[in-house]
Amino acid sequence: MILHLGIALAGGGIRGIAHAGVLKALEEKQIQVDIIGGASSGSMVATLYALGYSPYYIYILFKRYAKEILSVDTSPIINTIREFYDK
Repeated sequence: MILHLGIALAGGGIRGIAHAGVLKALEEKQIQVDIIGGASSGSMVATLYALGYSPYYIYILFKRYAKEILSVDTSPIINTIREFYDK
């Protein structure tokens, strides 16, 4: 029997960096992630991991750019989505 592992990473702002630790632990146990996705900061980690970045490098990116990541104004995106659904 072939088993596949899919994981979904939650959001949570800068706390999303915890997902890099989870991915690192899975790699250390030689558990392969076949499918990955996420929401908010989890989607950033999932995308970087799917592109081949190591959990350690993802951690470094978050640590280095935390202030910039947290200061992004997402209101234009949210307003556009809201307008789309209000039609």
